[in-house]
Amino acid sequence: MDKIDIKICAEIHNGLTAPERGNQNYLFLSPVDEKYAPGYLTVIKRPMDLGTLKKNLDRDVYASRHEFYSDCQLIFENALLYNKDIPDNKFVLDPARSMMRAFEKLRKAAERKAARLSGGTVKADSASGSNSSTTGKKKISIKVKRKKSTTDISKADEPPKKKPKLKLKMSSDKSSFSKSLSNAQKVEDLPMTLSRRAQCYKIYNSLKRRRPTECRWFLKPVTDPMIVRDYKEKIKSPMDLGTISQKLDKNKYNTVGEFVDDLRLVASNCLIYNTTINDSFRPVAVDFLTTTEELCRYFILKHEAPKKPYRSILYCWVECMKVIDEAIKLTNPDDGHQTAWFFLHPVNYFCGGQWPDGYLDKIEKPIDLGCVVKNLILGVYDSVDEFVRDCKLVTENCRKAY
Repeated sequence: MDKIDIKICAEIHNGLTAPERGNQNYLFLSPVDEKYAPGYLTVIKRPMDLGTLKKNLDRDVYASRHEFYSDCQLIFENALLYNKDIPDNKFVLDPARSMMRAFEKLRKAAERKAARLSGGTVKADSASGSNSSTTGKKKISIKVKRKKSTTDISKADEPPKKKPKLKLKMSSDKSSFSKSLSNAQKVEDLPMTLSRRAQCYKIYNSLKRRRPTECRWFLKPVTDPMIVRDYKEKIKSPMDLGTISQKLDKNKYNTVGEFVDDLRLVASNCLIYNTTINDSFRPVAVDFLTTTEELCRYFILKHEAPKKPYRSILYCWVECMKVIDEAIKLTNPDDGHQTAWFFLHPVNYFCGGQWPDGYLDKIEKPIDLGCVVKNLILGVYDSVDEFVRDCKLVTENCRKAY
């Protein structure tokens, strides 16, 4: 291929792998693992994915851009062919069709660009084509602005109606609210069956494909000798995607809720440990958890409805995390040190693993910001009030104890 073709193909690939298409393209970024797609290579004679497509392009495998187009289309045709008759895989069909439409749109734009760069012409519609070929002049488009009717004018003269303001009131009677909330939070411990395990595998694989940048930090246990000792002192329940995969393979999960809790624990541990001001790992963990929640809703809740197989996380958990982040950013005016430092972990962490004398006699419920984060992410809080109450309790305990 010449430079123009290579540039055009690269633009198409970039368009298909763009972040704004992350809800669809994550399924097609890497080769299909037959471990999770039994008989795939029997049905699909020539596998293809966006990652392999890019490698072929970089290695000059394609003699023309049309060969590239063919392989690109093959990715989504394979997905439709393999998954069309598998009930549990119907979720793949819509993203495949959406990506096919996106490819066609990008291909047409690429062809027009190729024609311009090569000095050729692009085929126009029949009507416009005949006009341009006979006259050879530039087309002039005239827009006629229609006058408003009298009814329109009369409406225009009227002052615009103000939309009623939406007011949110917290009911003073909390009994009905708490009752409905407890019903909403009623969780059923659904046993891990083969079909449910298959859905968990889909979440795990989709997460790695959709968030490869974030996932690379969570693939293995923390073993860095520089931090591992400190990490184990702060994180009592380590978890990573590799361990989750092993537990799935060995059928170690008794319920679906246990699997979801482990996924959430990966993000929770990251947020609890990485607490420096403007820490770069915190937004990574939030993005990871956001995607995790979306995938769990799609692959688990949708299939189990109206049953609730795991605890719900607060609808405003991201905003709650912003509150924690703002607290972490606070610094002392006199020395510039982090104000929240002694509130990030349990008191016994700062006292060599031992609780100060008499502390547990004075404090009924020891709490720290790390504990608040864990409760928030694991779905322990049933309401925002519970989250706020625990946040306040962190400083109240300090005043009471000292």
